[in-house]
Amino acid sequence: MRKILLLAAAGVMAAVLAACGGGEGNIGGDPPQGVRAAVATADGSMKETLLAADPRQAVDAIFQSLDNCSVNEVPEDQLDDVFGLAPYMIIDAVAYVSDVKSGLCDVAVVEPAPGMTDSVREALNQYKILRAESFKNYDILNAYSIASKAAVFNQGDYVVMLMLPDNEAAREIMDQFMPK
Repeated sequence: MRKILLLAAAGVMAAVLAACGGGEGNIGGDPPQGVRAAVATADGSMKETLLAADPRQAVDAIFQSLDNCSVNEVPEDQLDDVFGLAPYMIIDAVAYVSDVKSGLCDVAVVEPAPGMTDSVREALNQYKILRAESFKNYDILNAYSIASKAAVFNQGDYVVMLMLPDNEAAREIMDQFMPK
């Protein structure tokens, strides 16, 4: 029985690798969603699991799901000025801020440097507070409520900030591209 399971798992992996192999990309199919593999569970069933995070693709998918959202990517050398993320605190980041005239939709996905997870989370929470405060007396398109309800959480090795009209929908999209 064990040999059959191993052969089945090897067959599935071969099919996955063949599907991911060279050629013309993903013509006519669904967009790829992270790096996935089939894994045999203890009870003999197969389960698909996400192997590697793809924060850029996750953020792109979130913005594709939104209507009328105008954003600008925050360059690496401006992360400290915008989010309070000093260079020593991070390994990598994908961050966007919005032009609130079209609706508030700021997103940051940060891979913290070793030992910096709490500091990164605190910096993003401070950004959330400051952003909400800036709309307290001048609320544009419900920006105060959106900023106040922003979500800052860990997703695998990353710290994520979602400042969107529907953070739950964005989290579901994030789960498709980033292991928990």
